[in-house]
Amino acid sequence: MNPNTVFFKTIQKTNVVFLKNPSKQVIRFKSGAREGQVSKIIPIMFNRDHSSIIVSELKALDPLIKATSLFTKRGVFRVQSDDMALLEFLRESEQNEKNGGRLFREVDVKKEEAFQLEGFEAYDKAISSVMGADKNVIKALALEFIDPSAVHKSPQNIKLDLRRKLGNSDKLVESVNLFMSEDVSEEKLAVAIALNEGIIEIQEGRKFVWADSKEQFYISAQASDATQALALWLKNDKEGRNYLKAISEKVENL
Repeated sequence: MNPNTVFFKTIQKTNVVFLKNPSKQVIRFKSGAREGQVSKIIPIMFNRDHSSIIVSELKALDPLIKATSLFTKRGVFRVQSDDMALLEFLRESEQNEKNGGRLFREVDVKKEEAFQLEGFEAYDKAISSVMGADKNVIKALALEFIDPSAVHKSPQNIKLDLRRKLGNSDKLVESVNLFMSEDVSEEKLAVAIALNEGIIEIQEGRKFVWADSKEQFYISAQASDATQALALWLKNDKEGRNYLKAISEKVENL
């Protein structure tokens, strides 16, 4: 297992668990007559765009700041050791067993030989692909797996966002690995960049047109997998390959 990954596991077996965020950090006296008693309670919150978890500090930066939704499927959180804010939040949360909570606990995999994480190799592969992706690939991943507006974030922020999401979703791990290994990954990348840069547009969910002339050049059978169908057409169809060449030339001239 990757030594840079820290594991947290829900105490009760469950499918999907949402963490309380904002939460509280309970500070206790460490010595003296009041050892173990509560000294103070500090409101804490995790926001993916900030390094502090102290609510008062976050509110000073942005009075309207909101917490980032945190959840896990199959009861396991996987957190990279350099994701300091998320790691600190999980370790200090009142929901952590070491703080008296009953929701989750940190797992010491060296001491718990019985601890098995199904699909860890797939997760590790997805993390490696995301963190090693270049600017264009990471923006394609953002379009595919976050939302269209995410492409305007910095590559580093996109990588951090995807990394956190991968820690909570085996389905996303599988999807990212498939995206990176598909024979049409290059074509899907070209489509993602062209859509992001306003070279082509989607109309009615499945019709692709040139953004400048509005000339239609491809119609997908279904809206649900329109970009996938376009990528396959660009790769396998003679006419499609001509359009791929035209799209690539426009991308190169940006």
